[in-house]
Amino acid sequence: MEKIKTLIIGGGVMGRVLAYKFRQRGCPFEVLDSGHSCAVNSMPFVSSYGIQEGLSPLGDLLVDSYKKFCQFYDEENPEGVEKVDHYILYSNQDQKLVKRFGVPRSLDFRNKTFEGHRLTSHLIRPKTFLEFLFPQNKITQHFLTTTELQKIIKEVQQQKMKIIFCSGALGHKSIEAPKSSKIVAGAYYELGLDLGAKSFIFTTEEGNLIYEASESKIFLGATSEPNEFALPDLKCLETIRGFYAQFFPELLEVKAHLKVGLRLKGSKRYPRMMKLQDGLILMDSLYKNGWSLPFSLCDKVFKLLDEIE
Repeated sequence: MEKIKTLIIGGGVMGRVLAYKFRQRGCPFEVLDSGHSCAVNSMPFVSSYGIQEGLSPLGDLLVDSYKKFCQFYDEENPEGVEKVDHYILYSNQDQKLVKRFGVPRSLDFRNKTFEGHRLTSHLIRPKTFLEFLFPQNKITQHFLTTTELQKIIKEVQQQKMKIIFCSGALGHKSIEAPKSSKIVAGAYYELGLDLGAKSFIFTTEEGNLIYEASESKIFLGATSEPNEFALPDLKCLETIRGFYAQFFPELLEVKAHLKVGLRLKGSKRYPRMMKLQDGLILMDSLYKNGWSLPFSLCDKVFKLLDEIE
């Protein structure tokens, strides 16, 4: 019996991880995208960040997705992903982080000493990693109108096609679904600065500093605004830059370029995955750890698809 073709709507990280998995399985599929992905406007890294199992459903999912991402990294050695030192700065007064990481230790970085914890995380270059997962030139670029989407859904009802709808924030209002998610805006700074040959990440209560050595770039932020229409919080970004200037005074001497983006936030920050009808699956709201969650959620998607065969 010939397998039904699957249409993946959305060429962001979720859509491309699905495409990668479909290609491995040898299943017929097509990726459709408008050509604008929220994923490229982000300052992403993947980290365990001290999250523990057994405390919440979201925590369990994050731990599982982190393990699966690490397995993928070890087995596939993907382009656009780099293991880096990740410094968490905090003191004994920050009980939340003490509970998560333990009592802070004395750490040295470039002749400066501070209190905190060091772990290993994965720094991601979005465009390079997305291209590794599934090349842009293999994606059908087309903006679906409401009429076209209804026609495709009708083909699903006639069992001619299956659809995985994972277009994220940009396609959020294209399809009606329960347990609504909301679009939130975010912003970060990008600065051109050479801080050596080794990439690294700093995290504090103020925000993150990511240094990507291969392109000599620094990313500072990010802010998270209450809705999609909120203006970037420049005051917050300047506070983050001022804080890290104590380690890297050069930050105050170079021009900062403002970058903005959108994310889809699910209820209680949990990703949204559901079967809307036979052959139509919705997968979005990768608000927390969006670059590792797909590696766990893909397994759940394939279970739903197998039920349709």
